[in-house]
Amino acid sequence: MGHFYSATTKNISTAHWYIIAPPFSKDKTSGKDVKKFMQIKFVDTGGGIEKNDLEKIFEPFFTTKPEGKGTGLGLSISYSIIERHGGNLEIDSKVGVGTTVTINLPIPV
Repeated sequence: MGHFYSATTKNISTAHWYIIAPPFSKDKTSGKDVKKFMQIKFVDTGGGIEKNDLEKIFEPFFTTKPEGKGTGLGLSISYSIIERHGGNLEIDSKVGVGTTVTINLPIPV
């Protein structure tokens, strides 16, 4: 049986590909500047990631693959690039259910 994979994108503030407010706007309650983000979400229905592995998943060279099949650098490098651009990368996974990878990136001014 195949696994289901999907990738979705949305603007966190509107759930559409357009922005109603400028990239930086004032919070109506606090008056502070608020940054707008675009969200990219990857979802699969694979086997999921074990809790112990999930705690180490962004460490350089960590891999669950057999020797010679993976370097363990993909998520570590991705995490660093996204953080350097002011965003964040989150992984939610349940064994036997699947994994969701969420990337939030700031929308440039």
